[in-house]
Amino acid sequence: MSLSAVLSLLLGGGFVTFIQFLITRHDNRASQIKEIMDAIDDLKTEFTADINNVKADVKCIKYTNEREHAINKRVRILKFEDELQEDKHHSKDSFDQVLSDIDDYEKYCAEHPNFKNNQTASTVAHIKAIYNERLVKHDFS
Repeated sequence: MSLSAVLSLLLGGGFVTFIQFLITRHDNRASQIKEIMDAIDDLKTEFTADINNVKADVKCIKYTNEREHAINKRVRILKFEDELQEDKHHSKDSFDQVLSDIDDYEKYCAEHPNFKNNQTASTVAHIKAIYNERLVKHDFS
């Protein structure tokens, strides 16, 4: 066999080996890329679940906060009525504030029909009657 024939065989075999190396390397890269993409998909799924949990938590906190504000307004309304029953005179600004609380409280009650609200109907009517009476008489403290 001549030297050129031996070189041809060696180079040809080396070329095939090199091609096989490139193919194997490509397959390994494709496998690695698939693993990375699967990991990203898993993270997206986990992240989406976390976001949904956070949204649910925020909604719960918002509901609780609004409910507590409504209860606080109801307490202020009832306290104001108690003070009126004790003949405590209030300024017009105090009446305006409690009337604002009444508006907010009634709006909350209308938007939340399951919220317990049988404690202020007559109280609100009395506060408004006293307010109108004092408004006519210019009788605020």
